[in-house]
Amino acid sequence: MTIAVLGGYGDVGQATCRYLLSLGLGPIRIGGRNAEINQVIDDSQVSYQYANFLDESSLNEFVRNCHLVINCAGPSHLIDDRLATVARANNIPYIDVAGDDPLYHTLISTDYQETGHTAVLSAGLQPGLTGLLPLWVAQQIDFDIHHLTSYFVLFDRFTQVAADDYMQGANDKLSTPLAAWRNGRKQPAALQRIQELALPFVPTKMTALPQVSTENERLAKQLSLDSAKWYNCVTGEHVLNAFNTVQSETREQAIETLCRASSLDMAGRSPYIWMMIEAQDSTQQKTHTTVIKGSGNANLTGAIAALTAASLLRGEIPTGVHFCPQALAPHILFPALQQLCAVTVLNQFSQSLEQMLEPELGEI
Repeated sequence: MTIAVLGGYGDVGQATCRYLLSLGLGPIRIGGRNAEINQVIDDSQVSYQYANFLDESSLNEFVRNCHLVINCAGPSHLIDDRLATVARANNIPYIDVAGDDPLYHTLISTDYQETGHTAVLSAGLQPGLTGLLPLWVAQQIDFDIHHLTSYFVLFDRFTQVAADDYMQGANDKLSTPLAAWRNGRKQPAALQRIQELALPFVPTKMTALPQVSTENERLAKQLSLDSAKWYNCVTGEHVLNAFNTVQSETREQAIETLCRASSLDMAGRSPYIWMMIEAQDSTQQKTHTTVIKGSGNANLTGAIAALTAASLLRGEIPTGVHFCPQALAPHILFPALQQLCAVTVLNQFSQSLEQMLEPELGEI
């Protein structure tokens, strides 16, 4: 079954294609504006074709005779529903590694489900895996989760596209800074930044930025949480300083600031991701902590996109428009991530994160 991947030349697109191939899926058709120049994957199952998301006729040619379309291009707000609309017109299922709430609301205004079409959005790292992990944890433990604390530690570089999407997300108010989930609803201005935060396994202290995203809200409602706190943790000094200044800059200046800051923080270092979920029962007497590690944004996003494709092609995702965490089966996804080596650590503990800071409990 031919899979069309728009943006297959970028880091996320290349990772997606490589994982598709490792899952035995394909052939793959990579689309971009320099199809004859940048043949990034040398494999007989991969072909290249010109495609420009601003040129509808090129998109129609690109997806012709394909069985699935995956968007790995960006910025997401500029692509909007352009490729999804072309996929629907050609009766082809659609996956977007980004595509948060604005695209969802655009697509559900159409008759996707009634006409038997399928679109899966947020099939990446954040949003995506950040929503799937708590759902997997809920399946693993022997009590209902009432209280949840999540730490997302991302040490990676900002690309131009990622920086643009970050700024657009702030403009679209897809998350509420300093908010928490209390008494079954979002409560603004409930938390403060945590300075000099130490977490087990992470080699440096960090600044934890509390926020409630639209993905977090969906998760809290799905799990019927009483309370929850979500923190995005920043380990790089330059990126933290950039976060404090970019809202007063023009879009072009902010993108440059974020890219330059992440390059300075990343100099001579490798990317990593840690995700930690601390779950408690209604009495807060039972605690279960889950820790996972990955090697970077592009790698994990590509793995999620490829596994979403595999699930869709197996017929496991119904018609309609879905967010990835509500479309995939977590009990299938996480073992598959380990088999692909996209997740290098996946451990569970009966201690709290604070208890795990003790050296004898902090070994993996």
